Amino acid sequence: VQWNAKEAEASRGVNAKGYSARVGQWWKDAAETYGKDLNPIAKRLVSRNLMQSQVSALEGASRHENGELERSRVEALDGSLQAEVSRGAAGGPTAAAGSVSAIQNNLRQYAASTGKPPEWVAAQETKYTTALHANVIAGLVQSDPAAAAAYFTTNKGQIDGARHDEIQKGINTSTAANDGERAADTTWQALGPK
Repeated sequence: VQWNAKEAEASRGVNAKGYSARVGQWWKDAAETYGKDLNPIAKRLVSRNLMQSQVSALEGASRHENGELERSRVEALDGSLQAEVSRGAAGGPTAAAGSVSAIQNNLRQYAASTGKPPEWVAAQETKYTTALHANVIAGLVQSDPAAAAAYFTTNKGQIDGARHDEIQKGINTSTAANDGERAADTTWQALGPK
């Protein structure tokens, strides 16, 4: 029990690969080590009593290994998708298009290898492309609100509908501030001190 607890703790994420085999080997070694001095009748009795514990331990080890490997794959996928969001956002609209493609490809490959349904792919794609486009728009709105508005219109279909009003409001606020600043500059140039 103590060996298994330590081994399970050390077998997290990608380190879980082979955990079931190590548990199986421990049971095999334990039977040989602890049963070597028993007579044949005692060996059969002990073996029968331990069989259920062994089966249970092997099933638990298999669940642990599979769960940890899947968790590791999900974390690796999320990391690669977050990296694409950051890369695309930092590179602006041109880089964002490449990042959208990479996000879509990564999600489809993962779904194909794990049997995830198309609805899952669509929901995840929307989650990551929304983050990407919102970041690109946030960058554009600072320097060119008109470009941010055009980018939003072009990519609206890849942005979660629940975020549309929020993003549009940010663009409108920036546009109004920009227009006000331009009007003030024009007025100052026309009426200011000469």
